Amino acid sequence: MRHPTTWTLTTVCLALAGSVSMAQAPTLRYDHVHLGTTDPVAHVAWYEQHIGGTPFQEANQRRLMFGGTRLQCAKMEQVKPSEGSAIDHIAFSVPDVRAKVQAMQAAGVKIVMPPRTLPVIGVWAIVEDPFRVRVELVQDPDLQGFHHAHLRVEDPSQAYAWFVSAFGGTRTPFKGQLDAVKYGDVWLLADQGAAAPSIGTAIDHLGWGPADLAATAAYLKAKGIDMTAAGRTAGYLEGVGGVRIELVQRQ
Repeated sequence: MRHPTTWTLTTVCLALAGSVSMAQAPTLRYDHVHLGTTDPVAHVAWYEQHIGGTPFQEANQRRLMFGGTRLQCAKMEQVKPSEGSAIDHIAFSVPDVRAKVQAMQAAGVKIVMPPRTLPVIGVWAIVEDPFRVRVELVQDPDLQGFHHAHLRVEDPSQAYAWFVSAFGGTRTPFKGQLDAVKYGDVWLLADQGAAAPSIGTAIDHLGWGPADLAATAAYLKAKGIDMTAAGRTAGYLEGVGGVRIELVQRQ
């Protein structure tokens, strides 16, 4: 879903893409978005106030659940903005984008792109949270709450193929027209452009949930993808274009 913003579109290497077979993998459950922040408590509270979600406690932290997707935060002393990183922004679907933006503006939220209507996309806007995360608001009647993670990579088509090969999903056009991958109800979208790796940015990584982490790690290793800091129930890997990914086996 390419937006008419002032983003600079140049070139970035697609890490690992050439080494991965593009066969369909078993589909993993989309699990979470992980935000890096200087104040995790205030950051979660901002989303609860302005976006919604269901609050719950996990790992001694307050988190939000949007359908089956967690939004979680971890403290970082210094955080780079999400804009221009491999995970450029996240998106939430709300019933009325214009009304939501009006309420946010009245509350002092930074409005990056006011509401507008585009073909296929419909009504959308972009805001920025106080901790440098770009947030897109869309008006999709088919899905409310967390809607998609939006990547920036050199070759979106090749990136989609990488994700399908690694984590499954359904390669299907968004609104029947825009190339995308879908995991359950959640979309993965990408624009073409240069980007820094996501690690250390305001959207540090995305998470998928395998039923059997060891089996998934073995499957990925056979494709030339090694996990780092891998434990019994979680591990990390660097995906295509510098997108950091966590795999979490939950009870």
